[in-house]
Amino acid sequence: MTQINLLPWREQARKNKLHYFYKILGATVVGAVVAIIILHLYYSGLYSTQSTRVRFLEMEIAKENAKVSVLNETMKKKDAIDTELNFIIALNKTNFDTVRILDELARVVPEAMELKKITVEDNKVIVLGKAGSDLQVTQLMKNIAKSRFFQNPSLTEISTRGTSLGDERFFQLTFQYLEQS
Repeated sequence: MTQINLLPWREQARKNKLHYFYKILGATVVGAVVAIIILHLYYSGLYSTQSTRVRFLEMEIAKENAKVSVLNETMKKKDAIDTELNFIIALNKTNFDTVRILDELARVVPEAMELKKITVEDNKVIVLGKAGSDLQVTQLMKNIAKSRFFQNPSLTEISTRGTSLGDERFFQLTFQYLEQS
């Protein structure tokens, strides 16, 4: 029988397989490097786009913060103006109430009576005065009760002192006045 030496053929086949393996390995490495480069470029583009968006949003937020700051300053000015306006309205109301109280007191106080001190606290009026007789104090209380602006007269103190002109009644009278809306 003839012997066929297959060894060179096997070596050639082994070299071909090894050569094919290196080609596949090289192609895989090149493919992996290309894929990594492509992925790197893709993600760099995404990062760049996102960074641009973030910078744009930061600029817009800064603009809006500036607008909010201006709006806050405007609101502070508005609040200050509202406070001043409310003070002026309250002052005007207080002045009007004072004038109304004095005007009404001039109408209800009998002629011979003298008022020494008038104090107003909230809607309560305290009057200190001097009268010639108890009848004048009684008349004052009746006039206050009939008044459409005053109510609930209450005599809290009355005392008599003798003077060279005769006896005088010193009194303290408390009543409420109705505020106008």
